[in-house]
Amino acid sequence: MTHTEIVNKVKSILNEHGEVDAVSIGEDRVLLEDYIESAIPDAVIMLAQKGYRVNVKTLHNVDFEDDTVIQDGDFVSLILVRSPQWKKVVTKLTDMNSPEYVMAQNDFTRPGAHSPIVFWDGAELYSIPGAGSEAVVVYNAKYNADNGIEAEPKEATAVCYMTAALVSGMFGDDQGKQRLSDIATNMLQ
Repeated sequence: MTHTEIVNKVKSILNEHGEVDAVSIGEDRVLLEDYIESAIPDAVIMLAQKGYRVNVKTLHNVDFEDDTVIQDGDFVSLILVRSPQWKKVVTKLTDMNSPEYVMAQNDFTRPGAHSPIVFWDGAELYSIPGAGSEAVVVYNAKYNADNGIEAEPKEATAVCYMTAALVSGMFGDDQGKQRLSDIATNMLQ
């Protein structure tokens, strides 16, 4: 769904709730579109952090040893990492302050192919044991207006409803915000 399609869909959703095209704040006149555009990235992050697949990127043949796996600033949440060298798929990140991470640093308690871990240091993904050069990484990415949302229609529509919820909250409509937020999350269940 393109950026323009998202903005138009959110306007349509808000129109059902009686919002206007512009709002006066003091002497400034702010377009509803400006509110919508500012809320889209937050809506993507909110839904991704709840565990939903909303702006999915897939990287193939990733080499954890040589590549910067994910561009800094693009990563929101991990969906999965799969490596032919591992016996299972990793679907959650390990916190770098966790006991699992500390144990992974020890040669005697380090995980193997049956229990690999993946962690994020704020800029890059790492894996223990190494994932080799044929890993597949699937993750939720931050919103980029140039690319729109890379998601199935249901997930893209849920982002539109969550964006409308955030805009309703900006206008002080807490009931509308909650109702639209519930619609967004119910669409993804």
